[in-house]
Amino acid sequence: MGMINAVNSLRYDMYGRKRKTKSLSKPKKSHSFNTSRNYETPSRAPEPSYMKDLRELKIKLSEPLESDFDKAKRIAQEKKFQEEKLKISSNYTIAPAYNKGAYQVIPRSDLKHIGKK
Repeated sequence: MGMINAVNSLRYDMYGRKRKTKSLSKPKKSHSFNTSRNYETPSRAPEPSYMKDLRELKIKLSEPLESDFDKAKRIAQEKKFQEEKLKISSNYTIAPAYNKGAYQVIPRSDLKHIGKK
């Protein structure tokens, strides 16, 4: 005859069968006291959008003004850099690496080897 659970055991139910519970299979947490002073800060309400605009405006105003000559010079350098990038990238292509999912940069001279091991 089976044993009746008269002492309110957590491992066995009232009919004597062993329980299957997740809480008993988890390791118990050790209670270590944290001596560092890392307290959570209370969450703040989201910032209104006009505050972000004011911050950006303050940053723009604090930047030094650029003369027209300097702007033209900077734009010319950026254009030259973009043209150089296009010229260099025209010698390469992008293809799957050995018929796998990842892509790789391949020189135009090695296009005949794409997908071959």
